[in-house]
Amino acid sequence: MDNLFCVCYHCKEKYYFMDKKKFRESRDKAIRFIKAEMIGRKKEYDQFVKEIEGSSLSGGAPGMKKLCDLMWRCLPQECRDTTVFVIRYILGEVDESDMANEVDDTSYDQIIDECMNHGKTIAVCYDGDIFVTESTERGIDGFYLSMSDYERLKNNVPPMLKHSMMESMAAMVGEEEGLDDFWAAMDQTGKSLYLLFGISVPELLDNLQTVILEEKNQIAIFAYNYILNDRGMQKIAKLLPSILLTGAAGYPGLEMFKSMIQNFVQTSTAAGINDKSSWKEVMDETDNDELWKEIACALRYAEDNKGPNKKIVPLEDMLVNDTQGEILMAIGQFVEENTEAISLAYLLIALEKTNCIRKHYPFSTFVRAINERFNKTFAYQKAQRRYSEITEFPDMLDEKKEAMQKAKKLIEEWKDVFINCNLEEAV
Repeated sequence: MDNLFCVCYHCKEKYYFMDKKKFRESRDKAIRFIKAEMIGRKKEYDQFVKEIEGSSLSGGAPGMKKLCDLMWRCLPQECRDTTVFVIRYILGEVDESDMANEVDDTSYDQIIDECMNHGKTIAVCYDGDIFVTESTERGIDGFYLSMSDYERLKNNVPPMLKHSMMESMAAMVGEEEGLDDFWAAMDQTGKSLYLLFGISVPELLDNLQTVILEEKNQIAIFAYNYILNDRGMQKIAKLLPSILLTGAAGYPGLEMFKSMIQNFVQTSTAAGINDKSSWKEVMDETDNDELWKEIACALRYAEDNKGPNKKIVPLEDMLVNDTQGEILMAIGQFVEENTEAISLAYLLIALEKTNCIRKHYPFSTFVRAINERFNKTFAYQKAQRRYSEITEFPDMLDEKKEAMQKAKKLIEEWKDVFINCNLEEAV
């Protein structure tokens, strides 16, 4: 199965792939297909993005619901039936004796039993080949499932979140008598679902590919464009603090936030969708300490997988009407006279105030262009923060602090220089 939309699988704290060359070819082919399908759909896509980025605890999540409905549709029927039964069991609507009538036997019951009760490992290949094995040393185009991995995942649930979930479920049961049996049954159910969902991955991917390639499902195409071409994971990461780090979300929201950020960073870098440097830009752009901290933590374990190369924008292309090269020459003089990286914040502010530079480039892109043009090695993190502070609170420059007085003087001096370079565009 040459599945264009298979990303990666998670095992032992890292993400692994099928043959990496084959994976990158499939990823790039998917990107080309999605770009072609997006032609003429800008208005509908903008509405989709608005729904995705308008998610909130109070206002609901219409965009997310559409994505969940799509994935639910792509799950194999037996997997959906079992999931519905488990939910009804937790809510007390059915008991174990009803399972035979509610859920049909799956074609993988024997394989699941071998893994759950006899310590075997299940090999799941993306071409649909699924078999029991005692060794994971054989390289396969897929992934492995085992009870040791299940226990590891279960033990990695944060204690407070686990406690909160258990309290909620105990409240549903309503009586302490028989609670131990309920937990034992739920553990067995968790193991079964873990294996059943894992075994269902090849069919889910086949169904998803059919929905996209043959049915041209608009929601699926928009979702992939959002993730592959529109920095969707990073945009959602910026929204998550306002959704999950609230009083209404509580501690479970915090733990969900942490796990989602870790998953976004490690998945997108491993798949080559976003690279580490682009996640560092998200860190620079956010004023939320929790988001900054979680991205920084996740990046320590992330591995780039030859994502799209970041093209350095030439400094000349950023400048406005510098036909004689005078602005570029003045910038060169500035960086020779001011060797501290933080001074680049004042340089960019002076350029913007005199309309000598286009304003839609990120600060980090500006610094890369400076480094490339003048053979410098400026870091941009501290300068980025100072630039953001001054642009958001310009009155800072009127403070009596020595640093602010120096900054204001530097900005005013170089505003005069740039005005003389670009008189027609100056304000």
